[in-house]
Amino acid sequence: MGGDVHAAGTTVQAGLGIEESPERFFQPYMNLKQWMLNPGLVRASASRPGRRWNA
Repeated sequence: MGGDVHAAGTTVQAGLGIEESPERFFQPYMNLKQWMLNPGLVRASASRPGRRWNA
């Protein structure tokens, strides 16, 4: 089993000067996954407000 964690617009990204948003994340990620994922779930997961990732 495996998986991945995806997020957009995190504080870590901002601290590194990376401008990312859920909208900019969605299309390339879905293309990478060959649109085999549920688009609604990907959007919801990438855009949860207040999501913070620690490096």
